[in-house]
Amino acid sequence: MRRVSLLLLAALVLAGPAVADVYTINPFDPQPPAKIALPPDEAARLQALQSAVYTWFQGDLSPDDRAVLVYDALRGLSMLDVRTGAKSPSRTSSTRSSG
Repeated sequence: MRRVSLLLLAALVLAGPAVADVYTINPFDPQPPAKIALPPDEAARLQALQSAVYTWFQGDLSPDDRAVLVYDALRGLSMLDVRTGAKSPSRTSSTRSSG
């Protein structure tokens, strides 16, 4: 046990000092954040990441292993094609004919 403790202590000491970037902010002279220009593909990727919509599975995988019923706040209930990732509106009980 003593040997393990010494090895851990030596690893921490030999790992080197911690380094941090320190930025000072003057509250009396606020500056707007710097504008960062991204290439179009990176800007599109950032937009997609920031506009993520959470999806909840509402059923099991279909018998042909191709689709599953999902819910998200933008589209409501929809069928998710597992292979392509495309969503299509699901058929609800209100579209069935009564009779």
